[in-house]
Amino acid sequence: MLTSGFYSATEDIAADKSYVVYGGEETYRFKPGAEAIGLKSLQTLLLEREQSE
Repeated sequence: MLTSGFYSATEDIAADKSYVVYGGEETYRFKPGAEAIGLKSLQTLLLEREQSE
């Protein structure tokens, strides 16, 4: 479970999407705009975004 500080911080910076990085491999949604994601999956996601820019 995420704390209210997590949600407050994402609102303060007006984040469109937020991630909680963990040691697993699955990606799942906590709520719209907040996902748990494995470190390797996040690395792949960021590399794909960088290449598309």
